[in-house]
Amino acid sequence: MMNTTNETEQREDSLGDFSTDTRVLLLSAMAVIVGAISAFVAYALLWLIAVITNLSFHQHFSSSSATPSGHHLGMWVILVPVVGAVIIGLMA
Repeated sequence: MMNTTNETEQREDSLGDFSTDTRVLLLSAMAVIVGAISAFVAYALLWLIAVITNLSFHQHFSSSSATPSGHHLGMWVILVPVVGAVIIGLMA
């Protein structure tokens, strides 16, 4: 009986702070779930950025990637980021 206890103590001493148990699997599964949810949220934010850019600069609802370079707003283009900042400021 003493031999088994001694072997267990030696094994625990050799592992030090690097011992693991089944909680690592649970933590890994939780990390995979959080990562998957974060990927979908990132995709939704990219979609939202594209829609707002198209609405603000081209006045049409589309989620296709577009740049503000082809706008027809003239000097009024300066107000687009200002209005966006005011909206974000009011939401905060």
